[in-house]
Amino acid sequence: MTFLAVIFAVQTTCGAPVPTPNEDAVATSNIGTSLSPRKSSLPSDLQEFIDKVPVEELNDIAMSYLGDKEVLEFINYILTGNQAKTLVVGIEAIPAFVDLLGLFSSSKGNVKIYDLINQLNEALGLEPLIPPT
Repeated sequence: MTFLAVIFAVQTTCGAPVPTPNEDAVATSNIGTSLSPRKSSLPSDLQEFIDKVPVEELNDIAMSYLGDKEVLEFINYILTGNQAKTLVVGIEAIPAFVDLLGLFSSSKGNVKIYDLINQLNEALGLEPLIPPT
């Protein structure tokens, strides 16, 4: 369900047509009798997705890679080179990306997306991204 919410958000932001379910088809389906429209918000859907991420396993994998000299050299190259900065600045200049950030920040629960983006910008030595007014 969370995956579908993300796809819907991306499609809506990018202007792609979004299929809507036919209420009659849902009401007469043989799936079950307890179907009803789900009232949820983007933050709760994102939290549901995050709760399913195996954080401990990912942390173990990341720590195993951080012990590798080649990986550390690559991370240093990314953080000190211009490629990552150029990529981030380019992505932040895409109007659809700015629209997507607006969708996250204006949703109920106020997802603090600009805080996350600006943490990345700070790590790369970039200026903070200011939300449009």
